[in-house]
Amino acid sequence: MNKSQISWTDTTWSPVTGCTKVSQGCKHCYAEREVTQRWSKNPKSIWYGRAFTDVRCHPEKLEEPLRTKKPKKIFVCPRGDLFHENVPDDFIDSVFGVMWSCLYLRRNCIDGHVFQILTKRPERMQKYLSTNRSETWARHAVHYGGGFEPDGIYDQVLYQSSEPHPRIWLGVSVEDQQIANERIPLLLKTPAALRFISAEPLLGAIDLLCLDDYGLKPKWRNEPGTYNVLEGRWIAAVNDPDFENSSVETDLTKLDWLIVGGESGKNARPMHPEWVRSLRDQCVSTGVPFFFKQWGEWAPNCLCDTKYHHKTIERPPSGLPPPYNRGVMFRCGTKRAGRTLDGVIHDAFPEIAL
Repeated sequence: MNKSQISWTDTTWSPVTGCTKVSQGCKHCYAEREVTQRWSKNPKSIWYGRAFTDVRCHPEKLEEPLRTKKPKKIFVCPRGDLFHENVPDDFIDSVFGVMWSCLYLRRNCIDGHVFQILTKRPERMQKYLSTNRSETWARHAVHYGGGFEPDGIYDQVLYQSSEPHPRIWLGVSVEDQQIANERIPLLLKTPAALRFISAEPLLGAIDLLCLDDYGLKPKWRNEPGTYNVLEGRWIAAVNDPDFENSSVETDLTKLDWLIVGGESGKNARPMHPEWVRSLRDQCVSTGVPFFFKQWGEWAPNCLCDTKYHHKTIERPPSGLPPPYNRGVMFRCGTKRAGRTLDGVIHDAFPEIAL
């Protein structure tokens, strides 16, 4: 595993590498750019001679979390997607077996690991995790625990895995309202101890307090409505006489963490400050931890010394009404742009389960 430069994690683990594009957020993929420009030309790299679209599984990397002495937040498959269609279920079983083994194999404090899984394929993640794989995970947990059963690891995994792993955080990437509407409901239907979204690159405004319900409403209601994913509350249509204040509290799932960031790289698209402020304010109003990773290549003019500016936005980002005109954002590079929002660094994390 490698120490990560990503500010919301500690280290990365790559049992799967390679991916293919599925939406506009993938258009200028940072991982593909790094592979193409550097690693595919390095004979010592696992990427040597490969295209980024060449999806591969790496059994030799499966035991890496077991060798790490200190508890870490581990980003799983940062340059790939664990739930890519080319990754067999059997291999995903192995990955989950290692994560369960880390929870119960109490050596070198490794029971403290937190695994952060981020996907753009929530439909497969939901299907996979909605099936009972307890026995398979338990067998893999014993295997990667050294072939023995310390503290009855097989029985613990077998019975405990009927509930979500308390230290596996599941997330989906979203870039605008359309993708949020498609992916977040699938995430909320997936068994998980903690759910999060990464809105990076953020390419448009997203309203999480009023998301299209997409099947999240109670099954016994036919009335259309929306869903507040930060509070886990279905909001009935205003013409529904059966609900006081046109809303109903339910036991439906919700998001536990939100990461937001702008795009980097030569062809980076700008992220408007109002999109970020809106998501920050939505989190503040509902008590959901908010993490602002970066502005990316473009930043508000108040953050930049004008002598470094070499290009400004020719037109406002799509969907923004006047008076957002030319000059709102400047291209100054990710380092100069930084990660302060209205003078504050937002780096909140959810609580880690014991």
